[in-house]
Amino acid sequence: MDKLNAIGERIRQSLEEKSEARDRILQLSRSMIRDCSRAIRAVHRNERKVALERIESAGEMLKALKSESMPYPDLFFAGYCRDARKE
Repeated sequence: MDKLNAIGERIRQSLEEKSEARDRILQLSRSMIRDCSRAIRAVHRNERKVALERIESAGEMLKALKSESMPYPDLFFAGYCRDARKE
């Protein structure tokens, strides 16, 4: 029975880690989309400096998104993550 409890605990821990990663990835994807929107608006207003800052910020978040989701391909290819990468 101890082996079964140990297996169950490893599964629970793995799912908890994945859930925490999903929360971080979701937050990153929302922030990326927000920064891209701000960059687009800045371009339309001819605010080049602001646009470049937002684009750079989104690029850094994209790197973080990729590294966070690397262990979880299903999260990387989830709709919210894909939408952020498209922006």
